[in-house]
Amino acid sequence: MPIMINLFLADLSSASNVRVFLKALLWFAVVAVVYYLLLTIGLHYVLEKFDAFQSASFGGLFVIVAPIAHIAFGFSVYVMATPLLMLILSFYSKTIFDNVYQTHYAGRSWTHSVSQQRVWHLSIKTGIIYLFIMLISLPVLLVPILGHLLYMAIGFWVFRKFLLIDMFSLWYTQEKLPAYAGLFSDEAKFILPTLLLYLLSLVPVVGLFSPYIAMILVAHLMLNAHNEEES
Repeated sequence: MPIMINLFLADLSSASNVRVFLKALLWFAVVAVVYYLLLTIGLHYVLEKFDAFQSASFGGLFVIVAPIAHIAFGFSVYVMATPLLMLILSFYSKTIFDNVYQTHYAGRSWTHSVSQQRVWHLSIKTGIIYLFIMLISLPVLLVPILGHLLYMAIGFWVFRKFLLIDMFSLWYTQEKLPAYAGLFSDEAKFILPTLLLYLLSLVPVVGLFSPYIAMILVAHLMLNAHNEEES
């Protein structure tokens, strides 16, 4: 375990992996800025139309509504930051995995045979289930404390599911992928690390690093677990 921790820390600071993360971070910044600008332009348009209809002063209405709307926009960016960055990083996950594999595990046998279409199918299915759960849970989500706990529980499920589908598809066979990426599966050992990583993702700013850390950590855990299976 200490050896794996040292390898994990070395991969976190690896120049090739850091470059990938910075690219993903740049794309995240671009998407976040475009998203924020589009919402702001939309807000201006709606307020202007509403104000014209009411025959009132646009400036007065904007001064009242705009600060509240901008706070809401900023909060929505914060809520979506980790999932969005994880989605962007998923396009680079194979590069990160290959860096870890080639550097430390190149002698292990390769069993990957999962098509990208299968990965997208499982990811889309997970996303639909997530949206359905959020929809039917909406009344409970509005309840103080209980709603926040439920939101965190659902968030952990989808965070872990997306992470394991993305990373496991790079190593395990197509038949094993759904079972290995399940919450209560043979890979239950991944629950605690992914839970800690999810809690890390909830911390402002620090959470931006969570998907990057998660991909490298899960790559090491997965390859070590595979090595134990072969032993």
